[in-house]
Amino acid sequence: MLVGNCIGREGLRITMVFALSRADFDRYARNAERSGLWQPLPIPEAVLRHLAGTRTAVEARARQARESGQPLPAAGSVYNPSEGQILAGLIQSLPAQPPKGLYQIRTAGNDILRAPKTIRPTLNQDVNDFMLALLDPGTQTIAIRVSTNY
Repeated sequence: MLVGNCIGREGLRITMVFALSRADFDRYARNAERSGLWQPLPIPEAVLRHLAGTRTAVEARARQARESGQPLPAAGSVYNPSEGQILAGLIQSLPAQPPKGLYQIRTAGNDILRAPKTIRPTLNQDVNDFMLALLDPGTQTIAIRVSTNY
């Protein structure tokens, strides 16, 4: 299954789900776990906030208001969502996190389609783009989300 809302680099959001046989999934999951490049689910909220770019979005709106001399729209509005609203929007748009399994994040700065990817075991700042993979042993699937915040 492939789900996408945009074909282009800016605002890209594509979710792919791959169903594997039990044997293939078990082999893949064992290799992923042994590699040390995958983390156990659930994804920590702090990591999700960095994937959503919450701090960057809030700071950008404040900077734009200062530079333009225009007041910020009402807090929590569609034009000035809170960090919580931004986070909730990301979570709602991602494939559901299975109760057990593994995840991996890859980033590429600002060119997720062409630049070399870096595997990130954790995030300590907002990212411009990401590839998020979720291994779900319950459904024997690998879901991959490709997303950009620019």
